[in-house]
Amino acid sequence: PEPKALKFHRYKSGIGIAGEFYYGQKYEVSVTAGLPSSDQTFCQNLTRKTLVFSPNAPFVNLPAFSTVQNLSGKKDFSISVGNTKNTTLRIKKLDDKNLIFALRGYGSYLKRSRSIPFEMVPGRTVYKNNWLQEKPLDQSEKINLNWDSLLQSKEPGAYYLCAEADSKTRKHSAVGAQALIQLTDIGLAWKKTNQETLLYAFSHRTGQPLPDANVTLFDNDATSLFQSKTNKEGLVSLDLNKPESEPSGRWLGIRVGNDRHILEIEEDMNTLSLWRFNVPYRYQRDQDENKPHRRTMIFTDRPVYKTGETVHLKCLTRLTDDTQLLPPSSGQQTAKLIVTDSRHRTILDRKVTFSKHGSIDQKIQLPENSIGRFQVSIDFNLAARTTRQHWRNVFSHSFQVAEYRPNTFEIKLATEDHYQLSDNTEDKISIPVSAKYFMGKSLSSAHLRWHASANVRYPRPSEFKDYTFGNSTSNSSSSISLSESLELSEEGTGEIKLTLPASTDSPLPLQVNLNTEITDINQQTVAASDSLMIHSSDFYLGMLFPSETLRAKETFSLSLASIDQNGKQYSESVDAELKIERIIWNTVKVRGAGGNISHRNESQQVPVLEEKLDIVMSTHPVTGTVLPSITQLQLDESGEYLFTITSLDANKRAVVTKQKMYVYGEDQIPNWSRHDGARIDVIPDKVNYTPGETAKLLVKSPITGHALITVEREGVRRSFTRKIPRQQSVIEIPIEGKDAPNIFVSVLIIRGIENSTHKHPDTEYRLGYAQLKVDDPSSKLSIELSTPPHTVEPGQSVEITGTITDHLQQPVANAEVTLYAVDEGVLSLTGYQTPNPASVFNAPYPLSVFTGQSVSALLPENPNDLDFANKGYVIGGGGGAEGGLTRIRKNFKALAYWNGSLIT
Repeated sequence: PEPKALKFHRYKSGIGIAGEFYYGQKYEVSVTAGLPSSDQTFCQNLTRKTLVFSPNAPFVNLPAFSTVQNLSGKKDFSISVGNTKNTTLRIKKLDDKNLIFALRGYGSYLKRSRSIPFEMVPGRTVYKNNWLQEKPLDQSEKINLNWDSLLQSKEPGAYYLCAEADSKTRKHSAVGAQALIQLTDIGLAWKKTNQETLLYAFSHRTGQPLPDANVTLFDNDATSLFQSKTNKEGLVSLDLNKPESEPSGRWLGIRVGNDRHILEIEEDMNTLSLWRFNVPYRYQRDQDENKPHRRTMIFTDRPVYKTGETVHLKCLTRLTDDTQLLPPSSGQQTAKLIVTDSRHRTILDRKVTFSKHGSIDQKIQLPENSIGRFQVSIDFNLAARTTRQHWRNVFSHSFQVAEYRPNTFEIKLATEDHYQLSDNTEDKISIPVSAKYFMGKSLSSAHLRWHASANVRYPRPSEFKDYTFGNSTSNSSSSISLSESLELSEEGTGEIKLTLPASTDSPLPLQVNLNTEITDINQQTVAASDSLMIHSSDFYLGMLFPSETLRAKETFSLSLASIDQNGKQYSESVDAELKIERIIWNTVKVRGAGGNISHRNESQQVPVLEEKLDIVMSTHPVTGTVLPSITQLQLDESGEYLFTITSLDANKRAVVTKQKMYVYGEDQIPNWSRHDGARIDVIPDKVNYTPGETAKLLVKSPITGHALITVEREGVRRSFTRKIPRQQSVIEIPIEGKDAPNIFVSVLIIRGIENSTHKHPDTEYRLGYAQLKVDDPSSKLSIELSTPPHTVEPGQSVEITGTITDHLQQPVANAEVTLYAVDEGVLSLTGYQTPNPASVFNAPYPLSVFTGQSVSALLPENPNDLDFANKGYVIGGGGGAEGGLTRIRKNFKALAYWNGSLIT
């Protein structure tokens, strides 16, 4: 029979033919010679192929493998089948012991992708039924079930399902799928470290904590290892780390009345990834995780040397248990010092012993014939090198060995904090520049070369780090690229003059990068660079969409912000206009060379909304946190949209911000987006705290509910629960002395299903983190140096007095001091920074607590979110030498003095 209703579709990859074809019929497809391709090549010969359409294989799919379903929800469950004659469903109910045995066996099924005979699952059969399928071939259908109707009960429980069906399209073939479902109201969250686990039990229905819940730890044989109970806040602290003497698996059971929830204790226990939360996190977990970690600082007297010189190296080290620095005597006192040259040849390998202050002071003699970058390693791993070498116990530092001349002069650029564009005119700005020798004389009549380039750079203040400023729909490139030169005056000064591009309807703030270089009379070239901001308006506008995926016909909040040129809250009200356009893509035919027709996609922007807005920023009365202006919006159709917010500043300069967003239809929500909006902001009222203060944190959450609040770092230090009654609520955290140098505050909000505002109510969670930096004045020392007030000549002796005091301004005895004096001309070759031990030893600690929860494992209440991933199984120049300048610099030593171990 001839195929009916044939339609031809041209695609970039070829031609598609659609029609009413018949199964089992042979069809011949011919492609004639000369048919052109989209790449302008042609089919050379007549080509014929025969094809036969066959029905798809039968399938039985379930929406889950092993999961938890909300006892307070609709409790619907569906089976998706296709090309089957009939489907048989059998269900067994599992008690505590049988549930653990079934979970163990089912885990084996998942790993090996094979079925478990229904009869082998321990439990009591509570349901059996058979459905005939009458749909045509290759049309799927759903068998919609409800647990209350199936079981004639609303009680909690655990159930093992087995759905099997005979094939319509394959002889002597059958297919099936199995799932294990726990119907429960018990939700769980946990904070896990290598030392202990804080467990939080709550109700899926109310979102409230569950006090006095029975908590039991089982082994693989369902034998109780220990029991405990949650406190009045639904919390219990457990040691869930498996001892090496206990190789079998373990299971955690929580019971409230006749309701219970059992889950396997795995290494990660379904922990959340925190990469989106912008907190430093210790991701590596290994056998040394419980051991103290080492902080080590290595520095040398200067960053660059000549061949054959002596390098003075200092190393400081301390152990830390992630709560505080440990005394030097508590750590390993020996290490390996290894130095390699630029060709990875070892020039030094020796054992070093650290002093009672936890330091070493070493000399390294450089070879005469090797240049390049040298590497220094301090290896605290065992010297025998037969045990596992841990990368955390090796610390490195590098320096350069080269032929060089010290810089004899320096260049200074007098850039202001910022410049500003005028209105629709070409702006010119002047940047003063000067150059002088380190000995004080100016570079007279020197020739200076400069280059300027620019990039679009909007302010990114921390309060608005997630906002979009400017046009995010285009990639603006550098708008300045100039290279010129000028002659400095007799006083060694001059001006760099930049001509900025004319302002447009949508001007852009620019960061201009300026590079300069001068070659003096001795043919030495010195470079200097700086950057400056050129602002396009008095203020900038930002927009932020809610973190959840936008859905058609649902109201959402658009946050709008206005900031000044310094990234701070703009003090005045801003008259703005919001424009929303729907982007529609049309395919257009284009005739190319040789008369060939190709296709191109073109977009059309259809106006949807234009609205006048008054953007007024405010501050929270308690925390002082800057609050945006919020407008409520609703879009009726799915698709891609362009949001544009515009305004004018006092000088009539345009301020424009654009962003594209996709709006999904009610039945188009992708599965990946279901928990995409789990992160919330927790904003502290200060940047730094001191012990004794109380931190006030603003919790900005789209949902309200009961929250688990924890203070964390190496573990959970303090925890409590409380109601979050508003979308902007304040919590208070007292700061303790042991919290220095930093702590983390975690807020986990649970909204029960009975308080849900969605079309398909479900239990929801939100999680937020804030890092609080805590100053410990007692951890810092002050240094005061007194140097001669007059100029000294080369070769003279200089007396330096240094005084070390603590935070109470009291002198500190027995402190180890490194004192050294280096030629500034050498240091300026590489932009040398003075070593700062506080930046290493008082640095913030990373977070070492893993967070998990069971809400994201719930079977979705929205039927559109079910993905039926359980596919089942088959059964069967300038200046001169005046004043002796050249003579003075001729034999100047790079290192004038070094003493690595002075004691006060």
